[in-house]
Amino acid sequence: MLTIIQQPPIISLQGSPFLCKLTSNDFDLPNFKVLAEPLPGQFDILPLNQADEVTFDLSEYFDPKLKVELKTDAQFLHANACLQFEIKFSEFYGNPPMAHNMITMAKTVLKGRIPRWQQRFFNKSFTGLSQRLAANFFLSWYPSQPKRVLPDQPELMYFLSPGSANYQLLVDVLFTDGSLIENYDPGYNLPVQLFQVASFPVGYQKLNLAALQPLKKVKSYKVKIKNTAFFREYEVDFFPYRDVRFLVFRSSLSGYDTLACTGEADHQTNIEKLTNESLFDPEHPLRLNKRVQSTEETETVKINSGWLKANEKLWLNDLVISDDVYEFFDGIICPVMIKNTTLDTSERIYEPGSVEIEYERLYQKQ
Repeated sequence: MLTIIQQPPIISLQGSPFLCKLTSNDFDLPNFKVLAEPLPGQFDILPLNQADEVTFDLSEYFDPKLKVELKTDAQFLHANACLQFEIKFSEFYGNPPMAHNMITMAKTVLKGRIPRWQQRFFNKSFTGLSQRLAANFFLSWYPSQPKRVLPDQPELMYFLSPGSANYQLLVDVLFTDGSLIENYDPGYNLPVQLFQVASFPVGYQKLNLAALQPLKKVKSYKVKIKNTAFFREYEVDFFPYRDVRFLVFRSSLSGYDTLACTGEADHQTNIEKLTNESLFDPEHPLRLNKRVQSTEETETVKINSGWLKANEKLWLNDLVISDDVYEFFDGIICPVMIKNTTLDTSERIYEPGSVEIEYERLYQKQ
């Protein structure tokens, strides 16, 4: 008979180890093994060790089923970002071997992982994902401080619901003259079930904050989740920067974050041609003996982030390791690939400074 002696917590990250340890008292049966079926039709089979136990790490099976989408224009429920899976275990023996005495286990898996740069802090501060989400249910590693945003910045708020609730946003708006509007309702209202991922666009323009007091200038605003203790604060930067572009990236927790890059940008077009040589043709003496077989064109951009706030440089680790990044520039959204880079996060006296980021635009071939 199979017995589960160690199992993952109620909710786990897909990129973290998903360990299941089992034991059985039927180990003396011929060719005895334990069969795991994390997804229908997908199996893993292992024998017992000397302690009559077996340990499965099933984390690799869940990633193809989990998906988070980039939504910048409206509130959205990401139904496939966090799913519950029924995992089956069976004793596997006989001639021919067959599954016997099946037991099941239901667990919830969220797309994402704990990155290396955040692992030490996570292990020090939390016993697991559930405790982190209880303290902060936003799917972002941005530090707990007001974030600088530009008026047209596509700022987003992704979160995992710890229970079934109807989520409504309220906004406190502070103006430069010191006046304050509290609990402004931008009209977002979204029913979310337990362990579902939802997102709201919370940029200055999307919230239509300029229309609240047209003769005043907004200094900062706080976006609150009604009936919860969770909120995010933003400081609006109206400076007319000459070169502005936004990098929107999927964080390691699978929410989407935005970096406003206000520094100078260098653009390069790289051409690489593959050629072949042909024999001399006396009937065409002017024809070159080298011909172009194919041409590969890449467009790279090296940008400066502009002045960073405290702790933002460490947060940018999530940008450079992300494999889902988009450039928002001149009203065009383009997927990009961050090039190999070294991010210096050393603590220095003169902080925070700025960083340079190089990426390649990934246009679809026309």
